[in-house]
Amino acid sequence: MTIELGIRHDLSNEQYHAMKEALSNSYVSSWIRSNPYETEYGEGSSVSEAVADYGTAFHALCLEPEKGLVVRHDGENRIGKQWSVPKEKAKKDGKVLMLPKEYDAIEAMREALLANDHGNKLLNAKDKVCEASIFVKHEKTGLILKCRPDIYSEELGVVGDLKSTIDASPRGFGRSIYKYGYNYQAFYYLYVCRLAGLNVDKFAFLAVRKSVPYSVHVHTMHADAMAHAQMMIERALEEIAEARETGHYPTKWGDFTVHDLPEYLIED
Repeated sequence: MTIELGIRHDLSNEQYHAMKEALSNSYVSSWIRSNPYETEYGEGSSVSEAVADYGTAFHALCLEPEKGLVVRHDGENRIGKQWSVPKEKAKKDGKVLMLPKEYDAIEAMREALLANDHGNKLLNAKDKVCEASIFVKHEKTGLILKCRPDIYSEELGVVGDLKSTIDASPRGFGRSIYKYGYNYQAFYYLYVCRLAGLNVDKFAFLAVRKSVPYSVHVHTMHADAMAHAQMMIERALEEIAEARETGHYPTKWGDFTVHDLPEYLIED
């Protein structure tokens, strides 16, 4: 399959993810944080339809509420035809149905994001672009890279990613950055966007707590963190290119491990 390079606005989220020939941030991040064997052959994590719909609704309501892509349900649960019939209609119309409590919570999260000066500037940027699919060629390895930023603005020079989270605080979300490899996402998205010719130089996580009081904080990465992510990603891309040539995807564990007695048992 030949992938059209550049910035594309004609692809749905499903179509974008189906283009597995191009390397996503998730794949490269997994290569770094896990190992080549499990990255290449693993089935990946799966989420329930309700969780996936919530994520879709969160992004649609916060990024492009004017499109009316989220429908507020009249009922209070997902039981019977009272739910299934309007859900199928919404799906057919390219929309997502949400329970009232979920819809109202996301609306409150959106208002909280807009109350943050940095969040407001990006979400209301006149030149903002949401959910664009970007494909570029990595010249050194010949690999095709892809990303789908939630939002970017060349006028502000910012690529943004919305995160609904349990803890949006500097310390709490700061731990999540390195726990889930968001540091690699920050560099990878900026890198792909720049290769596509976009005038952007900052990556921002717009984190909002998913429950009352919907606290918001905007997080960016220090230059040292980005330099480390760059080193790791460039190394990973070279390894991926080599693996595709050889068909060899090792765990990097070796054949066996001898475990020492842990310190807490020595003390006992």
